[in-house]
Amino acid sequence: MNISRLALIALLGSALAAFGCSDDEGTGGTGGTGGTGGKGGGAAPPCAETTRTCENGAIDDIVACCEVAPPAQADACDGTESIVNPTSCTATGTTVTYLLTVMEVAGDCNDGYNLDGCNGISCDNGALAPGEGIDGVDNALAGLAPVLVGVGGNLGGVNQAFSDAICGLTDDPAQATCDGGPDDGNVCVTTCEGGANTGNACTTATAAADCPDGACVDPCPDTDGACEGGANNGNACAADADCPDGVCVGADAGTCNSDDDDCQLVIAPIEIRFVIDANAAENCANVKVISDGEESDVILNLGDPAEADAPVCASGTIGTIPVTIGGVPGAFGNTIIRTTVSADGFSDGLLGVTVDADTAVAIAEALLAGAGTVVGQVLDINTDLSGDSGTACNALSATFVIGGVSEAPAP
Repeated sequence: MNISRLALIALLGSALAAFGCSDDEGTGGTGGTGGTGGKGGGAAPPCAETTRTCENGAIDDIVACCEVAPPAQADACDGTESIVNPTSCTATGTTVTYLLTVMEVAGDCNDGYNLDGCNGISCDNGALAPGEGIDGVDNALAGLAPVLVGVGGNLGGVNQAFSDAICGLTDDPAQATCDGGPDDGNVCVTTCEGGANTGNACTTATAAADCPDGACVDPCPDTDGACEGGANNGNACAADADCPDGVCVGADAGTCNSDDDDCQLVIAPIEIRFVIDANAAENCANVKVISDGEESDVILNLGDPAEADAPVCASGTIGTIPVTIGGVPGAFGNTIIRTTVSADGFSDGLLGVTVDADTAVAIAEALLAGAGTVVGQVLDINTDLSGDSGTACNALSATFVIGGVSEAPAP
């Protein structure tokens, strides 16, 4: 994901938010596709009503270093399932462990849960915090898509970062391959030519610092084309400009590309597991969540299967899930989930979360060095969900589409 650091900082730093408010107090509302949202702990916060709503943008595809697809199964959730956890659930003694293998941003900012129970704003938003979705849906991460487009970025970079972290592999910037030309696909290294650092490795993006008094030279040769038509018909060419009154056919420029999705760099993986003891008779499941070496226990609702042995919908709140992004420990807070579960795995999961400031900074830095310095201007929500419109936001709301596969039964 390539974003100009100066452009991003300039855009985020100069933006001002304008909110239209009334004297009415919100009462919490219905979520979007995810359904009715929660209100956090304690009383519902005062809400500043606003007509400002979120906007969506296109999200680029990613290159998955590891592809472990969730099972293809009918979605058993319709968005109306309760997210209020059962108070008890009898253990059956039979458990299945599920591993998270897919986590992507839900691209529609109207898709998710009303995390703070407000149909407007419940804290003092940052300069570029997107408006809420319909009926108070909190998925500000998706609402950032149009902002990123303005600076040449895309939320596909977020999806790539999570995909790489789940896999434990990512693109190695120190390894590059020729893109185009006769050496297409061959390993290449850009080096300094001239000056004190002649022969040292460099990148074109940092050429001035890497090669003082020299140049960063791309070693990948071009494939010449041939002019068709015009005075230079039949002559070698690199572009149409070389062929007055004609066209250059067959030219292919070679570029040493370090952003080549080689998946050669090993990174610390995110491993999130759900150990589920399902009690179909009581429509509940005891669930142990294991992430970053920490464990927590919750009880989720289980729907009835459409037919014998068909997948069912699991729903409820999970609490806090610790995650480490970019080497920085963080957490997903106030998590709400609805997902289809079978013996083979879980799919079509919708996970609503608040992303605390530290985690948001880590994600931003994973996409662009320096982006963390401005992430505070896009926070839209309170981590404890109990602030009012005079309290500064300290987290980003987000909705992720998740899925995973079943492993061997837990011991």
